[in-house]
Amino acid sequence: MVPHAYARAEEKRRDFWVAFTLWTLLNAIGGGFLLALSAFSTPPGEGAHARIDITIPAVALAALNIAVAVAAWYARRYLAIGMVVALATVLAVGVVGGTTVNLAASFAASMMVRGADMVAPFFILLVGFVVVVAGLLFGLRAVHRRIR
Repeated sequence: MVPHAYARAEEKRRDFWVAFTLWTLLNAIGGGFLLALSAFSTPPGEGAHARIDITIPAVALAALNIAVAVAAWYARRYLAIGMVVALATVLAVGVVGGTTVNLAASFAASMMVRGADMVAPFFILLVGFVVVVAGLLFGLRAVHRRIR
């Protein structure tokens, strides 16, 4: 299969942002479905095991993501690049956001032991949120500008 020949940078950018947005939305919906399936299939109680194993649907979703990205690479490359950048963005947000929340929670626990106010943990969360959002915006802007 011959890859699509892009005429202009705008067409590349459009493909990139369409893939980025659709990948993020569809995987958020798929992840939400898997989370709901897991939550609703587990009976209440201590030590309860899920009645439905979500391993197979989760692996199928991952395999589908890989297959679509590979197919897009051979058809329209900037669609595949948008998907991969969306994946990298979600992973980066998870790592940085998770680290920030963990730091704030640890700080809050130590503050509660001492009976201090909770301003510092909220400040850590706020700074972490600003860093994540600013990093995302500047990173995605840099990617957008490099598409020529």
